[in-house]
Amino acid sequence: MYTKMPDQSSGIFYIGLNLTLNVILNTHGFS
Repeated sequence: MYTKMPDQSSGIFYIGLNLTLNVILNTHGFS
């Protein structure tokens, strides 16, 4: 993990990446 919080843009990108990953995993039944 980061020792410092990323800036707002990086934070939004990171959250979007996690959401996308969750959708992919759920679609393939790895939830």
